[in-house]
Order: sequence, then structure tokens, then C-alpha cells
Amino acid sequence: MDLILKRYGFTEPEHGKQAEKLIKEFKESELYSRILNAELKLTEIPFAIRLESGDAVYEKLGINDSLPVILHGKIDLVVKEKDGWAVIDYKTNHYETEEQLNLLIRHYSKQIEIYCSVLEKILNEKAVSGELYFTGHGLVKVVP
Repeated sequence: MDLILKRYGFTEPEHGKQAEKLIKEFKESELYSRILNAELKLTEIPFAIRLESGDAVYEKLGINDSLPVILHGKIDLVVKEKDGWAVIDYKTNHYETEEQLNLLIRHYSKQIEIYCSVLEKILNEKAVSGELYFTGHGLVKVVP
């Protein structure tokens, strides 16, 4: 792990301790258990999709034009559970209050909504949830 941390500029001893703590907490989390028990797990899913005016995803992007666009991105994690697909996006934001957390959820909700719609277009199956995993807090929040 030290080599990975050093590669990204984390050279202080406390960085290694913090990384070990985060990994330990993640492996004890409900999300980790869900991933292990999922029927299928897909990580870092790149996508590029052509969208036309009138398409639901096109409209969610708020484009004020009629020209087609190519939307591309990468979805952190998708798991197929017994009730369907869950789209999970990792977030490293730090927050201290519930108000700050709620602001982050609102900020990222459109991104998750779009990721769910893109997944549905690609798989032709429904995404049953879009979720944010706040890595520093070990917290999963379902995006309404």
C-alpha cells in the first residue's frame, strides 16, 4: 500500500494509517457486504452515449439546443442485487454537519440520476437505486 500512496504524493506515515483505517471500516460496512453478495459487480464502467433532443437524459442535462450530443463518463460501481441494479458513486468530500451533507447530496443527485438513466439505456433494465458512498465517513446515502 505504501507504494500506491507514494505514487499519488501521500508520503507521511499518517497517510498509511488513515488508508488502513478507511479500508478496515469499508470491509466492515454494509456496502462491502452488499458488494460481496451481489449477483454481479461492475466497476469503473466507461460509457459514451449519443443523445438526441427529446431524449430523457438529454433533457436532464438541461441542454438548450436541438443538436445531438455525446455524453461520456465513468460509473464507479454498479451491483446487481436480488431486487435489481444499484448505481453507487464514491465521493471523497469532507463534511462536518448534516446541512453540509445534504448540500452534497443535492449537488450530486443530478449526476446519479443521469448515471441511472444511462445504465438503463445500456442494459435495458431498471436501476432500482442511485447511491452516494462518502468514503471518509463510511456513509451510504440513497439519492431521492
